[in-house]
Amino acid sequence: MQIFNEKSNYHSVTPAVTPKRRQIELADIFRNHAHELENLPYENQKILEDIMNCRTPALGSHYYRCDHCVHEEIRYNSCFNRHCPKCQFIEKLEWMEKRIGEILDLPYFHIISHLPDRFNGIALSNKDLIYSILFRSTAKALKAVVAREWKVKIGITCILHTWGQNLSLHPHVHCMVPGGGLSFDGTRIIQCSDSFFVSEDMIAEAFMEDFLKKLQKAYDNGQLILKGEFSYLMDKTYFKQFIEEAKEENWEIFLKRAVSGPKQILEYIAKYRFKIAIENKRILRLENGIVHFEGTKNHRNGEVKVIQLKAKEFMRRFLLHILPPEFRKVRYYGIFAGGERNEKIALGRKLLGQPEEPVEHADEDKLDLLKRVTGFDATLCPVCKKGHLVKCPPFTKSDMVRVNNNSDSFP
Repeated sequence: MQIFNEKSNYHSVTPAVTPKRRQIELADIFRNHAHELENLPYENQKILEDIMNCRTPALGSHYYRCDHCVHEEIRYNSCFNRHCPKCQFIEKLEWMEKRIGEILDLPYFHIISHLPDRFNGIALSNKDLIYSILFRSTAKALKAVVAREWKVKIGITCILHTWGQNLSLHPHVHCMVPGGGLSFDGTRIIQCSDSFFVSEDMIAEAFMEDFLKKLQKAYDNGQLILKGEFSYLMDKTYFKQFIEEAKEENWEIFLKRAVSGPKQILEYIAKYRFKIAIENKRILRLENGIVHFEGTKNHRNGEVKVIQLKAKEFMRRFLLHILPPEFRKVRYYGIFAGGERNEKIALGRKLLGQPEEPVEHADEDKLDLLKRVTGFDATLCPVCKKGHLVKCPPFTKSDMVRVNNNSDSFP
């Protein structure tokens, strides 16, 4: 059932105070043009609803009062949808804190496996299946080749990234891999040199072979949905030809050592763990149904390319990157996987002579974490700069009128 129409902005509640914005937001584009989208799956409609309603009266609010001065304000609730550009910042900090505590005293490498473009159309109809195969084949290639050549069991942290700067579909997996691992008998750490254990070409060959093998198995089991321009692949002869042609594609593997240390990779891949296809800060303006947004930056002269798309095409591209419900965007393999994860990391630390990370900030809440890591105190009164905002009991309509009349600053 289509739930957008030209007369609806998706929620009918008018904010008590319109927040001052420096620029257009993704939600504004959907509010103005979502009615142009047709036959959207319910899950996608719900995501757009969440984005448009995030931090508006539609999701409710809380009333705060400064404990030092007379300042009062209303803060609207977040949607907590992982596809929303306004949410997940604190979750990103929490995830990074945990991963930092697991870092081993080893060099780390950033490895990226790219899926050839010919699979993009199939991936759109089989996101869960294709992306899961992409994860598993990437990890298996790394584990198998290193184990074969060095007799080492490594740990891998993988994160899925599906977009390019112009919002086109470009599925690939970022991996954070230590340059060392456990010997097969678990009695020592075997470490590589300045370069990784194996070359990009060796990884790429193993990656291609395993991906195509798993794809063929899915096809034989009737798990692949083949429709539209790919419906011809339902014929086994054509599918076999498709697989053979895929072997001639460029199965690109990027491999680079983190010169500045593991936190450099962690910060980089964390952006994709909690980032969506486009952030609000990249959207420049919406004029006459055209969305203007920042693309790639020329590192020589500092100029940023501006991309222009019709609003409908912009929304279509954004929706390409919606992940299936409950799909896990980050996965762990090798010695970082499963129930033995903490045990293996502890063993690695012991063998490296690396002291256990002290358990700090155990009782810390999210706002304390935010203040410690970023220096921003979300409870500090924006008026007096001395007191702190305290959540008060639910307010009445008369309270809201009073707050609106007495306050010019709302988050």
